[in-house]
Amino acid sequence: MTAMCDFSDLLDDDCFTMTNNNTMSQNNQEENDVLSAAQLSLQTGSVMPILKQELRYSILVRRNSEGKSEVDTQPILNTSNELSEYEIEKKKRRREQNRKAAWRFRQKNRSKSSQLETDIQALVKENDKLRKIQNDLIIERDNLLDKMKEHFQICNFRPVGLQCDLNLLFSRH
Repeated sequence: MTAMCDFSDLLDDDCFTMTNNNTMSQNNQEENDVLSAAQLSLQTGSVMPILKQELRYSILVRRNSEGKSEVDTQPILNTSNELSEYEIEKKKRRREQNRKAAWRFRQKNRSKSSQLETDIQALVKENDKLRKIQNDLIIERDNLLDKMKEHFQICNFRPVGLQCDLNLLFSRH
């Protein structure tokens, strides 16, 4: 049976008591695990190490009560920074895939850029064509206005709806 103690007392050896001689080595291991978790908690200012330790032991107790075998609850840490063959191949495949995707992206952008340049050239040609038509129409309008002006100087006939000033009619805007 363990005695009740506050968080800072977890570091004291006399806070934990043993009840069964058969489980002495297991209790010592549990006590050491809890003490190291408590020390880590005090160092980091977080209760996570103690909560993790409590979760480990509750899993072990439940498995033992169900008659299941014990599970290693220690986290598996890869202390080696070297990659396995599979990881190396996977990294190579990803790099190659990324290289191909980047190439396709650049090709797509080049194609878009080329298409936009072609469209711009076509629009510039169309714009030049329309400006030429506009200038031709302005010249034709001016010629027609000159002819009308000459005609009105000779002819005295005025249409019924035309009651405006001829200078206003013939002014070029």
